[in-house]
Amino acid sequence: MIKLTYTEEMQKQDNLWDENRENLVDMEKLLNLIMQEAIKKGYKGKYQVFAVDNIEVICEIYEREDDRHDNYVMGKDCRFSNCKQLIKQLEEILN
Repeated sequence: MIKLTYTEEMQKQDNLWDENRENLVDMEKLLNLIMQEAIKKGYKGKYQVFAVDNIEVICEIYEREDDRHDNYVMGKDCRFSNCKQLIKQLEEILN
């Protein structure tokens, strides 16, 4: 079973995210780190991390470029703005 790392910093930013107080720069770095680890562990899809109106950072994951900007890919959510949710979805894909 493939597991991805959930660090204390990720947990801290997720807790701040619950209150809409996360640091957007840190969150962008963390979401990119998660994706880099997922790729090393076998994720073959595409992804993009981006900020929306300086309010939140989102990571979109998708299998093909054509799937980009859909809210759901193959019946699953593909837009994530917190680390734990992204890790959970990637672990499902990888396993």
